[in-house]
Amino acid sequence: MIDLKSPQHGFLAYLKSLIIIALVTALGWFVKSSFGSMNLDMFYLLIVVMIAIRWGRGPAIMTSILSVLVFNHFFVPSHLASFGFNLQSALVLVGFMGVSFVVGTLTSKIRQQAIEAQKREEQATMLYHLSKDLAAVHSFDEVLEIIRINVEKIFDCRVTIFLSVDNKLNLTSPDSIFPPTQQEKTIAQWVYEHGQPAGLCTENFTESKGQYLPLKTSQEVSGVLAIFLKENQIVCDLRENNLLNTLANQAAIAIQRTRLAEISRQMELMRETEKLQTALLNSISHDLRTPLVSIMGVLDTLLHDFSSLDRQTREELLATAYEDSDHLNRLVSNLLDMTRLEAKALKIHIEPCELRDVIGSSLQSLKDEIEKRKININIPDDLPEVPMDFVLMMRVLINLVDNAIKYSQAEAPIEISAEALGDKIKIDVKDNGIGIPKDDLTRVFDKFYRAVKPRQITGTGLGLSICKGIVEVHRGEIFAKNNPDKGVTVSIILPLTGKEERVDG
Repeated sequence: MIDLKSPQHGFLAYLKSLIIIALVTALGWFVKSSFGSMNLDMFYLLIVVMIAIRWGRGPAIMTSILSVLVFNHFFVPSHLASFGFNLQSALVLVGFMGVSFVVGTLTSKIRQQAIEAQKREEQATMLYHLSKDLAAVHSFDEVLEIIRINVEKIFDCRVTIFLSVDNKLNLTSPDSIFPPTQQEKTIAQWVYEHGQPAGLCTENFTESKGQYLPLKTSQEVSGVLAIFLKENQIVCDLRENNLLNTLANQAAIAIQRTRLAEISRQMELMRETEKLQTALLNSISHDLRTPLVSIMGVLDTLLHDFSSLDRQTREELLATAYEDSDHLNRLVSNLLDMTRLEAKALKIHIEPCELRDVIGSSLQSLKDEIEKRKININIPDDLPEVPMDFVLMMRVLINLVDNAIKYSQAEAPIEISAEALGDKIKIDVKDNGIGIPKDDLTRVFDKFYRAVKPRQITGTGLGLSICKGIVEVHRGEIFAKNNPDKGVTVSIILPLTGKEERVDG
C-alpha cells in the first residue's frame, strides 16, 4: 500500500544522533589514555559518515557541529582550547561538515533512488496483479468489483464508478461513506463529456471532495472513476497521479473488453437464432406443404375426374387426403402447444386416470400408422390410477409412439410398459430403431433440435420438446437412453401423490 502522506524524518533521527554522540564521547573518555585524546576525532568522523548514510544530511550536519564542540570540550587540552576554538578545531569542524555534506548528499541521492526503484517495483507489481485479475474474469460485475478493490487497496480511499449506458452516465457503485452529491454527479458528468480529469489536484473543479478520472480508451469514454480520499490525504504527487491514471486506463480497457465480449455473444446468439429460425421456417414450410400438396392433388383429381373414377379409387383418394389432413392437424397442434407452453398459457386439468385408457386412446389416434406395426403393451393389473391430464398425456404418448414408428424398421416391434416406483410411476416407450448419438440424448428435448437422422424422416423437432413441457407441468420428468442392443427407450416418471386440480402451465 502506498502511503499518501509526505514522509518526514521528525526529531527521532536527531535524538538518536545525540545518543550516539554521547555514547562515543563516553567511550572516548575511557579509552583516551590508550589512544590519545587527539586521535579520537576519527571516531567522531566515523559516526558522522554513518549517520549521514543512515539518516541523511540534516542529522549528519548536526552531528558534525556537536562532535567538534564535544571533542573540543572534552578531549582538546585546555592550553590549546583556551579561547574555545583554535585553528585546529576550526579545521576539524570544516572537515567534519564537508564530509557530512558530501556523504549526506550522496547517500540521500542513493536512498532516494532506492526508494524510487522500490516504488516503481511496487507499482509494477500492483499493475501486474490488477491485469492478471482482470484477465481472469468475464463478468461485468466482477470486473467492476476488481477495479474497486484494487484502487481502494492501493490508495487507501473510497471508490465510486460511473458507467455510461446509452450515452447517459449511471452510478453503479454508490458508497454509503462518501455518497456523491448532485454537485459531485455534475462533475462526473462533465468528466465523461469532456474526457478530462477533474476534482482535487486537477485544473478543473478543484473545490470537489473527490478526484475524477475518465475511463477512456482510444475509441470512447466508457465511464468515470471517482476516488474520495480520507481526511488529510492528497494524491497530488506526480508519480502517484501517473499510477492512478494507469489504473484508470487498465480499468477502461477491461470494461471495453467485457462490453465487446458481451456484444460478440449477443451477435453470436442472434446469428444462431436467425439460423434456427431459417431452419425452422424451411422445415415447417416443407412439412406443411407436403400434406397440403397431397390434399390439393386429391381434391383436384376428385373435382375434375370424379365421374370417371370407380368407387374404390375414390375411397383410396379420400383416405389419402384424410391421412394427410390428420398429419397436418398434428403438426399444427404441436406448434400451438409449443406456443402455449412458452407463454405459460397451457391449462391442464389433473385427475386420476386409468393409464390403459390413455394408451388405448393414443394408439387409436395413430391407428393408420400402426396398422401394420407390432405394439407390445405391458401394464400390471394392480397399477393404480395416475393423476394426469388425460388429453395432454395422450399428446405425449402420441408423439413418443410416432417417433418410435419413424425411427425404427416396419417389422421392428414397439413396446409400451409401466411400473410403480414407490410414490411414482414410470412409463417406458421402447423402439428397436437407429438409436440416438450419446451427445444428443439430452439435447433431443430442446426445441427444434433434431439428432442425426436418415434423410427420408421429416419433422420439426418439436415433438419431444412438447412432451418435456407437458410432463414438467405434471411435475414429472422425462429422459431418453439407448438400449443395450439397439433402439431407444424414452421414460416418463410421474408422481402418484398429485390431487385433482387445475393448473395453468
